Amino acid sequence: MVLKRIVALPGDRIDLSEAGLRIDGSAPIPGTEVRSADSSGRRLSHMPYGSRTLGNGEIFLLGENLGISWDSRYYGPVPEAALRFPVRAFFVWR
Repeated sequence: MVLKRIVALPGDRIDLSEAGLRIDGSAPIPGTEVRSADSSGRRLSHMPYGSRTLGNGEIFLLGENLGISWDSRYYGPVPEAALRFPVRAFFVWR
């Protein structure tokens, strides 16, 4: 299992470009630029650049450490049915 943030739900429009990820026309989310290689220099493929509206039962995920996270920017939207359970923060230290 992995822990990722849900950043887009069915009906949301996602735009992925070299500049990063935008949701529903917002400014690009900082740190969401797509990398071409992982930390070992291996080539990373990503979902196609462009706009798309999430369909019924689809969600879009981002990791917490965007610089090294392998998330929906690379493998695309995920079926809601793949979620095991929600996680909510009950204590945050900053």
